[in-house]
Amino acid sequence: MKIAGGGAEDALNCSSLRRFVILRHEMPALAEDGSHWDFMLECGDLLLTFRWDCLPSAENGSSLSSLTAKRIADHRSLYLDYEGEISNNRGKVMQVLSGHFLSASASDTNETEDLMCCRLDFWSGDQSRSSNPPIFRLWIPHCKIGQECDMQVLHWQADEKIREVNS
Repeated sequence: MKIAGGGAEDALNCSSLRRFVILRHEMPALAEDGSHWDFMLECGDLLLTFRWDCLPSAENGSSLSSLTAKRIADHRSLYLDYEGEISNNRGKVMQVLSGHFLSASASDTNETEDLMCCRLDFWSGDQSRSSNPPIFRLWIPHCKIGQECDMQVLHWQADEKIREVNS
């Protein structure tokens, strides 16, 4: 199954453990787009990438039910570990959270869509999913490149982990 509008060879296989990263993307002062967060999900050799204007937060309350995201072009998997300047004056990225994700329930995967439509659990770093609850859980709807979608934030306890990474 191909991802609509993207170059990834297959859609997320929600039954296997995959990596994710959240990057702070600081744009140059004269850039048309403002600074934002890049939320990237490993999918084969590429990363499904979403742009967030803000992070979900247990502190602001308003982000606990849904989060508007824009699906942007798939990125190379090197961004799972990369921090620094981006070529052609496109700013710089700093990793604020990384770890692994897995489908919370295989029945939440919609095999008839071109992209995933599933509930995902996320663990930071090398946490064992068998002994630790997820730090956040999202439901990600079908979303083609260039489209906005509302991700449902079902659980968020990542603020402390993000602060740890930033400190």
